[in-house]
Formats: sequence, structure tokens, C-alpha cells
Amino acid sequence: MPTYEAVAQFWADYRRLRPEQRAAFLRARTLFVDGLAEGALHPSLRVKGFKLRPGVFELS
Repeated sequence: MPTYEAVAQFWADYRRLRPEQRAAFLRARTLFVDGLAEGALHPSLRVKGFKLRPGVFELS
């Protein structure tokens, strides 16, 4: 199961999001976590791994 560490800067940025942006983030997070559990990520997420950090991903 994926793990994460939310740092203070994340929460500061998250609090500045408009409600519809927060909802979009939560939908993307759900798709991402579900995709990792199923072994296939949803193509709308545009996920890519960091070359120098195996197992660490970003959504663009």
C-alpha cells in the first residue's frame, strides 16, 4: 500500500486551494491510490516516476 508524508508546506498549499481544486485533488488521489492497489494507474493522472527516486511518483 502506498505511503506518504505530508509536510507543512503541503498543508499550507492545500489550505489555499479553492473548494473545487480540493475536490479535484481528492479525486486524483483516490484514482492514484486505487490504481496502485490494482497495478494499473488511470491514464488521466499522467503519472511519472522520478528517475533518481525509484518508487516516488508525481502527477502532472
